Amino acid sequence: MPVVKINPKHTSQRCPKCHHTSKENRKKEKFVCTNCGHYDDADINGAVNIKIRGLEKLGINPIQLPPVRGKVTPMERTAT
Repeated sequence: MPVVKINPKHTSQRCPKCHHTSKENRKKEKFVCTNCGHYDDADINGAVNIKIRGLEKLGINPIQLPPVRGKVTPMERTAT
């Protein structure tokens, strides 16, 4: 697995859904996008944005990948 250096600036303030970046999106440990309403833990949100930046730097379209979190269906479980 390659290691890619990513600038983490504003990653916990940027919405991974609508790409709106604002310091008002981050309220201590909570992330709530003031544009689209998407919410998450601020640290998780930052990690998702870092993942997206890394994939883009490698030339991989992150839209085609499954979500980072969520329920895994039985079909996905057996596919690995």
